[in-house]
Amino acid sequence: FPTRRSSDLIGHDSSLWKSIDGGVSYIELHNFHQRVKKFEICRSNPLVMYLATSNRLYRTADGGNTWTILVLPAGCSIVYLSLTASYTDENNLWITSKNNGSNKKIFETTDGGSTWINLTTPLINNYNYLTICHQAGTDGGVYITSADYAKVFYRNNSMTDWADFSTNLPQEYKPLTTKPFYMKNKLRAAGNRGLWQVDFYEDGNPVAQPTVDKLESSCIRDTFYFD
Repeated sequence: FPTRRSSDLIGHDSSLWKSIDGGVSYIELHNFHQRVKKFEICRSNPLVMYLATSNRLYRTADGGNTWTILVLPAGCSIVYLSLTASYTDENNLWITSKNNGSNKKIFETTDGGSTWINLTTPLINNYNYLTICHQAGTDGGVYITSADYAKVFYRNNSMTDWADFSTNLPQEYKPLTTKPFYMKNKLRAAGNRGLWQVDFYEDGNPVAQPTVDKLESSCIRDTFYFD
């Protein structure tokens, strides 16, 4: 959990569960009655989360107590949906799916899912994408990795098109996950041909993310520990 190191969220079957004691115990936040696939906690405002089930995309603005169903853009599939949220704006989200149709590969919202912007260009249209990953500290920089052909592309808000970022990946590489490793300024990808890393496409500005061991205490002499 971004701001509280003893808190944790997990999806299990059709429910989202939360722990505030380091995983010793969990409480059910919400039952979606559909299998929970993926979720994103917004670092700029951890009360805002996006969650994909097998049938729908949801958004919460109150930490998971209530959820709103978001309407996906035309041509975007909920199956194999991958999502990544901005580090500085909880209303900014990017999504993709390897089942998306032609000319409907990548979408972005800047208003929490009310409207969507199609970021597909001819350069990336011939591939299907399995993962999408935002790089903090950039101007909307995101990486997309294809489900086949070992292709990675990058784009930020100042670029007019995507840049091919696939050099040295093994042939037929299929990623299972792609994550930033900020301590070493690397992008890391794990897939069917092992774990690979590369320097970020561009340097990003540091984004501070302080965490605390607890949010409240019944003792006035208690100590709060920050990282």
